Amino acid sequence: MESVVNLQHSHCKIALTWKINHGTSSFFFFPKTLTTKPSCKAGPFTSSLRSAQRLPSPLRPDVAPDSSSTKHTTLLVETFHEHQRLKALLQNLINGSCPLQLLGEDGDWTKDQFWAAIRFLKHTFRFNEILQLFDMWKNIEKSRINEFNYSKIIGLLGEEGLIEEAVRCFQEMKSHNLRPSLEVYNSVIHVCARQGNFEDALFFLNEMKEMNLAPETDTYDGLIEAYGKYRMYDQIGMCVKKMKLNGCSPDHITYNLLIREFARGGLLKRMESVYQSMLSRRMALQSSTLIAMVEVYAKFGILEKMENVYRRVLNSGTVVKNDLIRKLAEVYIDNYMFSRLEKLGVDLSSRFGQTDLVWCLRLLSQAGVLSQRGLAMMGLEL
Repeated sequence: MESVVNLQHSHCKIALTWKINHGTSSFFFFPKTLTTKPSCKAGPFTSSLRSAQRLPSPLRPDVAPDSSSTKHTTLLVETFHEHQRLKALLQNLINGSCPLQLLGEDGDWTKDQFWAAIRFLKHTFRFNEILQLFDMWKNIEKSRINEFNYSKIIGLLGEEGLIEEAVRCFQEMKSHNLRPSLEVYNSVIHVCARQGNFEDALFFLNEMKEMNLAPETDTYDGLIEAYGKYRMYDQIGMCVKKMKLNGCSPDHITYNLLIREFARGGLLKRMESVYQSMLSRRMALQSSTLIAMVEVYAKFGILEKMENVYRRVLNSGTVVKNDLIRKLAEVYIDNYMFSRLEKLGVDLSSRFGQTDLVWCLRLLSQAGVLSQRGLAMMGLEL
């Protein structure tokens, strides 16, 4: 059986002839003929469509590869391989391999590999191998003998207090006609001063001036801190005077440092003099400076000043350690001020919560008050 279906369109009629197959359990439609019957003239849209169909299809232009994407992929691959090399190197070092032997077997290291090995040696306290590894690595490629690498090594050795290694590396740097920077001189001066070698520290300070490098506040701060460590308080005063004469005015960091060092030495008058100078200059007090003042006032039992500075510590939001609280509590107990213990505990709980130390303070306060009342009653009976 055949059937004709007319499809209406705005421009043409299409007659489809379908053949129905009854021989199957279900029927399927199969198009047999396709007849186009024009009903009207072709419109502009149809004409343009036919013209387009007659035109030869243009060839697809070749797509140029994305160079930025290729570079990005290459960078990712290189980063991955570098990460793998670093991981393998650190694992070998953790397993106890000698870094000098590893460098010899590998032939050379990138700067990332080298500094990773240096950091590992630092964290494992193998400081005696740092300079040996640096000597071997820089001799593989002479361009590594530069100010940047020497500055980092000298700074690292200075931080760890390795005075002989730091000075040796410093002298070697100058032998290569490299000019040490202000930071390098500071590292050498500070490591000498921290080890108590003030003669060499002052020698390098004068050499620094001869190189037309003006010392900064950080240079003098390191000397002041070292003088305080060895309780050389007269030298601290001389250092501050020299600092001012050389046109380097002390800043708020220097003033805070002076207060802390004088407080640790128990020099109340000098400490308070610097403190007043800071207030007149409207300089900010660091929390560590305030705590040092509280401790020295507690040490000498100066209650009023101790409480005033302690109030500033609380208002600054500084977390108060238990050691400081115990020192305050001892002062109150020695002066039979048990009610102050209660107030001390309340202030702490309102800011830091109910800790075990707070409960101890409040219990001591209650016990002290009760014992005082008991003694008073015994006195009346007598």
